[in-house]
Amino acid sequence: METGTVYFAAAWGEACGYTPAPKKATNLLALHATLGAQFGTFFAATALTTLPDPDTSNHSLQCDMFEPDPKHRGEMLRTELAPEWIKSEHVEIDGLWRRSALEKVLRSSLDASARIFGSRFDYKIKRQLDMSLDKLKERLGLQGQHMKQGVDYEHSYSSVQHASGFRTMLALANAEDMLIDHVDISQAFLQGDLLEEEGFEGDVFISPPPGYGGDAKYVYHLCAPLYGACTSSRAWHKTMSAFMERQGFKTVGFEKSMWCRHDANADKIMLGSHIDDFCICGTNRACLDEFRLALLDPAKGGFEGTYEGPLHHYLGCAITRDLDAGTTSLSQAHYIERVCQKYGQWNVTPPKAPMMPDAHLTIDD
Repeated sequence: METGTVYFAAAWGEACGYTPAPKKATNLLALHATLGAQFGTFFAATALTTLPDPDTSNHSLQCDMFEPDPKHRGEMLRTELAPEWIKSEHVEIDGLWRRSALEKVLRSSLDASARIFGSRFDYKIKRQLDMSLDKLKERLGLQGQHMKQGVDYEHSYSSVQHASGFRTMLALANAEDMLIDHVDISQAFLQGDLLEEEGFEGDVFISPPPGYGGDAKYVYHLCAPLYGACTSSRAWHKTMSAFMERQGFKTVGFEKSMWCRHDANADKIMLGSHIDDFCICGTNRACLDEFRLALLDPAKGGFEGTYEGPLHHYLGCAITRDLDAGTTSLSQAHYIERVCQKYGQWNVTPPKAPMMPDAHLTIDD
C-alpha cells in the first residue's frame, strides 16, 4: 500500500441500532391552533426575537433512520417533530430579517406589472454519519418555477465543484499530507449581492408561505437573493468568487468552484466549494487558520458561517483519514442504504443463486 493512495469505496455498512418513535395520532387542526397561538403571525414589522436552536439531543426527537423529508408544510405538521420544525422555521425567518433580506410593503402600493411570486418552506432532516438525527433544517424559498427567462432573469448557470474535482483535491491533499477543514456558510444565498444584470431590478416580491398568511394587504420586497430564485445561486457564486480573488486565489482550470493559492513561503491552500459547503486544504495550520478567520469574518468582507472542524462528511460521503497509513477513504453507506430502502431491498433474504430456480437458459441467452 503506497502513501498517497486514495481509496474510493462505497461500503455497505451495518444497520445502526435504533428504536423507532411510537406513532401517535395527531389532530391537525388542534396542532395548527396550538402552534399559531405559540408563535403568532408571520413576519412582524420588526425582526423576530432570535430563538434557540432546536434541541435535537432530546430523546423525543429520535426518528426512524429512513424517515423521509416532509414534502410540504401539511405533511410536516403531521409528524411528531412538528413543534421543533416550527422553531426552526422561525430561526430561518429571524435570519432573513437580520440580513435585511425582506422589506414589508403594501400590496396596494405596487404597480399592476409588479411580479409577486409564491413562497414555501423546504424541509431537510440532517443526519450524523451513524444515521442519528443531527438537526432539522428549513429554507424559505421563492417558487422560482414561475420565473420566465428573458422576463424575470437572463442567466441562471452557476458552477459547482464536480465530484471528480473533489476526489482529485482529496488525492492531492492526501499525497502532500495536507490538513483538511470543513466550513459551512449560514444562509449562503442571502449573503450574495443582488446583481441587476442577472435579472434583479429591485421589483421582485413574494407572498408569505402556506400556514403564515398574516395580513393579505402586505407582501415582501426581495432585497437579497432568496433560495428558489433562478439566479440566486449565480449571484452567490459571483460574490464568493470576488472574495476569493481579493484573497489572492485563482481558479483551477475549468473548475470555477475550486481555488488555489501559493504563498511566498511555499505554503499552499486549496479550496473547493459546493454552494455553502467548503472543503479547505492547507500545508500550514497557521496559514489555514488565518484564511479561515478571514472567510468567516463579515466585517472584513467574509461571510457568516461555522467552522465544522476537520473534514469528516462532505457531499453525502463519509471521509476517513489514516495519517499513519497515508490513506483517505470515501464511503457512501448512507446513500446505498437509502437506495436499498427506496426499492424495497433493505431487509430482503439473499438467495443462494442469483436467478430464478426454474429459469431455463438457451444458447442465445
